[in-house]
Amino acid sequence: MNTLRFSVLSLLIVGILFTSCKKNCDDHSVAVNAGNYQSIQLPTDSITLTGIVKSGSTLSINYLWTLISGPGTPVFVNKDSAKVSIKSMVAGTYTFQFQAKNSYGQVGLDTVSVTVIPANIIIKTLTLQPANNSYEGIIDNYWPTLWLQNGQILVAAWTIGGASDIARSCIKFDYSGIPSGATIDSAKLLLYSDPNPLNGDLVNAQSGTANACYVQRITSNWVMPNPFTWNKQPAYTTVNQAVIPQSTSSAENDTTNVTSLVKDMLTYGNNGFFIQLQNEVIYNVRQYVSSTNTNSTLYPKLVITYH
Repeated sequence: MNTLRFSVLSLLIVGILFTSCKKNCDDHSVAVNAGNYQSIQLPTDSITLTGIVKSGSTLSINYLWTLISGPGTPVFVNKDSAKVSIKSMVAGTYTFQFQAKNSYGQVGLDTVSVTVIPANIIIKTLTLQPANNSYEGIIDNYWPTLWLQNGQILVAAWTIGGASDIARSCIKFDYSGIPSGATIDSAKLLLYSDPNPLNGDLVNAQSGTANACYVQRITSNWVMPNPFTWNKQPAYTTVNQAVIPQSTSSAENDTTNVTSLVKDMLTYGNNGFFIQLQNEVIYNVRQYVSSTNTNSTLYPKLVITYH
């Protein structure tokens, strides 16, 4: 009988440990991001890249930047750190790889491209900041059949009277001013914090502990005047998606590198940007000024350089 009790007790202990491990043991996988596409123009021949790493509980992480392809042999400074300087670059396009390896032997890899433009190339800038942009609106699960244009670029996970309120925004700019065959060197999306918040706590335009956002490329055609609703969501792709990081102030303005997205739009069709929270958990919100605001300097802006 004692032997039986001991065996049963042993099985119970093993079961508890196994269950505990399944619930509590850390995921030691490594996820990395080498950053967005960048460009520079000679005589500037150096650049700084910063890799981002997300890993479970680990004692240490080792970093390594390497050249995958390119027209020359650049010089790396601190290539075994998350932030690297790369010098002595020549004209052409480089691809660099960022690697992170944790103490459990798990490895994360990502690549980033950098274009070095010759000194004799003339770079032009196109600034798009339209007023009353009809290609700008919100889809919201609280109003699942409506295309909302309420004076904001709104990205949120909140509640209304205890009911779920998830908001995502869509915006498209007119690229017809870019000549056929042009090469995009950079594109930046500028969104300005709403000084008169209409949502959230009605005080802070940017709030919450998890309000980081994705900026993604819409692949659906816009059928105006009511292109999308919560029940008729736009199709989109996560390829080359950009990130608006967690806010650091309640009224911050955000500039996002969307170069890769704009390049893809000019290749596959311009259907605009889809902006949504990375994790749609209450209470998190981003509130930006729309193109209907009385202050035209705060309209959403897209700045594209090309040659």
